[in-house]
Amino acid sequence: MVWSWDYQEHPSEYGVHWNFYTTIALVAIMLVFLRNPDFALPIAFSLMVGYEFVINESGLDKYIFYAPREDFISANREGIEGLVGYLYL
Repeated sequence: MVWSWDYQEHPSEYGVHWNFYTTIALVAIMLVFLRNPDFALPIAFSLMVGYEFVINESGLDKYIFYAPREDFISANREGIEGLVGYLYL
């Protein structure tokens, strides 16, 4: 069953059940644990380099673009995978 809240977003942007507000809420929660001004730059750089390495070496990019939408994780993979990018910005 696919839920629709009448917003016109294509599923390839955030996923089926995910939206921008879900992303912002989860990023705000995660930043509570990561917010330390002394280590902000090293944490952001580590996230950025580590995430790019994982995407390129594990085939995660193929999963993000081509996997079927079978369960909650795969139906919302674009939003979930985008969380890391929002964290290090």
